[in-house]
Amino acid sequence: MKILNPTAKYHDNLLITVQPSHWVIAHLYLISIAIAFVFPPSLLFTLYAYFDLKCWKFNFSEQKILEKKGLFSIKETENYYFRIKSVTLDKPFLYRLVGLSILTIETSDYAKPRLVLNGIANGDQLRSFLYERIQYSRKKEGVRELDVFR
Repeated sequence: MKILNPTAKYHDNLLITVQPSHWVIAHLYLISIAIAFVFPPSLLFTLYAYFDLKCWKFNFSEQKILEKKGLFSIKETENYYFRIKSVTLDKPFLYRLVGLSILTIETSDYAKPRLVLNGIANGDQLRSFLYERIQYSRKKEGVRELDVFR
């Protein structure tokens, strides 16, 4: 790929990186340890689940959210802030005990209309951060939300 003007290269600074907590798959750890006494190869499944979750990241930059997921095959999904329609914060009882929450982001993007951040810490602060970025991005891009019903 040839860059026509290297001085005009676009930079999108990374602001926050968020990873899901291992509490999300704690039940798999417990079941795998119990099964390991009977079937030891089940520990390989646990190792895979651990590293797969470890390789799942949400990068929040100035203009977009980048979801990077996968251990062997990596999938990256971009969602721009001005396309976000709503943000929902859920705090199930067991997650509240360990200080986690679920943040669901609804977008008008066709590739991934729903982005779920499961088992994240500081969900309230991240939701406030998102609202600020959404308003700033819409103002900067000159985008207004318009819902059309049939």
